[in-house]
Amino acid sequence: MISRFDPLCMLKKIIKKQDQPGQPSKSREKDLIALEITEMHEIAERLIKKLESRILIIESAEKRIDEKIERLEQLIEKAEHLHAASGDPSTGRNREIQALVKKGLSVDEIAKILNMPKGEIELILSLGR
Repeated sequence: MISRFDPLCMLKKIIKKQDQPGQPSKSREKDLIALEITEMHEIAERLIKKLESRILIIESAEKRIDEKIERLEQLIEKAEHLHAASGDPSTGRNREIQALVKKGLSVDEIAKILNMPKGEIELILSLGR
């Protein structure tokens, strides 16, 4: 955690300066302002380092999320492809089989044309009825 401005430390420095006899008050004011500016710079540097660290963590998480999104999109595409190739008679091979049956081809002829087992073609035809 970033330490806050320490007023006690500042006060000790001011008292130390006031204990020095003969130091003009304008010089003391300049010293105090310089001291405050230095402390503000230190605080700002700590804040910047902390923010940079957080930015790196967020960028790393963002990269992992992007990779997971890409993988999910690939899986969705694969699932859609598998669904299209499944037992829905209006898609893919099933549509081809139905079209060949309508042309009057036998199961044996369709199996040779599509390079598929006869049993699979018979199953698809029975599911399509």
